[in-house]
Amino acid sequence: MKNFNTQLSLALGVKVTPITLAYMKEMEVDGRRRPPPKLVTLVDEVIAQLPKNAEVVLIGKSMGARIALEIAARIPVKCCIALGFPFHPVGKPEKSRLHHFNGLGNTPCVVFQGNRDKFGDPSWLSGVELPESVTLKWLSGLDHDFQGLKREGYCAVEVMKYLVEEVVPWCTGKIED
Repeated sequence: MKNFNTQLSLALGVKVTPITLAYMKEMEVDGRRRPPPKLVTLVDEVIAQLPKNAEVVLIGKSMGARIALEIAARIPVKCCIALGFPFHPVGKPEKSRLHHFNGLGNTPCVVFQGNRDKFGDPSWLSGVELPESVTLKWLSGLDHDFQGLKREGYCAVEVMKYLVEEVVPWCTGKIED
């Protein structure tokens, strides 16, 4: 994601400020995996780090996308970009996480989802209705981590470049509104 943030920052001409959650920093230090705190705790942590009185665009990957949508429900933001949204736990499609979209209102949101993502694939999503403010863009051949099959010749750098090329015009239109 670091390369993605740098590319996005350069392409948009704005500062992209990544936020590393406290529990993730602890894991980086001691090397031990641990479960994350409750989502509301993570949302509060991120809101506390956001610049005050600034136009904010939220970008999150997986759980970060859930956090971004919850933040957008609580404070005004220009738009949300969700990369690999976990629509449901793997193997548990009955435990939908669609409720995270309920608080968006008119806040524009784009979801980039691999069509091989076990957290929400095209067959599952064809049976749900997302709010009008949400655009869903499928990434052909990619899984939840935006990894493609080696035999198809996917390259992580090319995937990140493609995402930047897709995000920039979409985001620019929302920032200028």
